[in-house]
Amino acid sequence: MEMSLFRKAGFRLAELFLATPASEIQQAVALKAGSPVRLERYFTGSGWGIKYLVYPAGAESPAWVVKASSGLIEFRLKLVEKKKYVPPAERFRRECRLLAALEKIGLGPSVLLCEDGYFVRGFIDGTCLADLPPLEIAGHVEPVLRSIEKMAAENVFHTDPNAANVIVRRDGPGYCFIDSELPGREDPEGRLAVARRIYCHERLLHSLGPDKLKLPVHVASKVMSVAVNLFDRMGEDCPVPPARVASLMSGSASPLIFPG
Repeated sequence: MEMSLFRKAGFRLAELFLATPASEIQQAVALKAGSPVRLERYFTGSGWGIKYLVYPAGAESPAWVVKASSGLIEFRLKLVEKKKYVPPAERFRRECRLLAALEKIGLGPSVLLCEDGYFVRGFIDGTCLADLPPLEIAGHVEPVLRSIEKMAAENVFHTDPNAANVIVRRDGPGYCFIDSELPGREDPEGRLAVARRIYCHERLLHSLGPDKLKLPVHVASKVMSVAVNLFDRMGEDCPVPPARVASLMSGSASPLIFPG
């Protein structure tokens, strides 16, 4: 309860410094959608912006998600990132380009609007991999890792594919990757492809460790076994050696440094 109240208070404070007022965002989305919409504060999650759910008039389920820039959050980021700081307009453009690329291969949401102070993507009806009941997680490990292989084959690079950024669709088999906030540079010729493939697998594997998801011992063992067996079957084409997989998931090793 205390965390919830703290999160809500932080959201409302950051909301006072929005780059684009919520009322203007609402009008722009309504114009693009061709019908009235309403915005609802979305307190779940964290990141480099604040989020709203967008509901079409009369609808009980959201159709889109807004990620908006706040001057207060940007001020904090500048202090932390220093020379690595990337302004929100550029971050949003990069993220929207990535989401569009993911959508083309069936692994991401559509993008409705991309502006300097905010962007609007489709709402994915599902549950984060990290939030699934522990007993269900093991069944998703192999197909999610294969989804990363699909991304790598298309030279599509999600910069932060952790378990909280993988949505397990509720309307059928399949996954969506969201919230790629780290501003990876463009790599049209695929010069970083090998390093990025390894990084993406390692980032996901590390996020599935028992210290991250607080999994019961028998569930953590099953999750690790599924991942190790998959990479073992891949043979010479394996991006992460099975022994390294176990180290990442046990927490005794850290993922590779972000490549570009």
